[in-house]
Amino acid sequence: MRFPIYFLVAAACALTMFSGCRPEKKSILAKTFLGTGFDPELAFRRRGFTVKASKFRDGATDLVEQCYWVSWQGVVTVTGDTNAFMTVSEVVRDELNRALGAVSEDALTTMSHKLQAGQPFWGSLNHDADGARISVRVWLIPQEQPSSMSYVIYLRAADLPK
Repeated sequence: MRFPIYFLVAAACALTMFSGCRPEKKSILAKTFLGTGFDPELAFRRRGFTVKASKFRDGATDLVEQCYWVSWQGVVTVTGDTNAFMTVSEVVRDELNRALGAVSEDALTTMSHKLQAGQPFWGSLNHDADGARISVRVWLIPQEQPSSMSYVIYLRAADLPK
């Protein structure tokens, strides 16, 4: 008796998925961050940096506000680089641009004039397109070792009201 019910539910789901009841064009929010993945820690590792990521990683999707946010934190070590803060900033920028498939507004790597040895550094990356706004905030805090820094990266993506 239960088998026909499960079969009907599965058939209804399949019919809905393949019958054109889904939106023709996904928002940039759905395309970029709920599938292809912006992952700055993976980008650090690809560049050969040592990453000690926090075990605590938070994020949420708010269907009412139509937004998504996620944060990363940890310590990254860039050996053999005299300007590690700028290098890390550029990796985050390039990873966002890769995930977007576009160029973001850069108020992070362009802030190099505010970069002072031994001092925290922060900036942002922003992108508005396809009915969504993506904002990434980056904080870099120096550690005892000159080539190590703590990082906090916060991404918020929201579909704009129609």
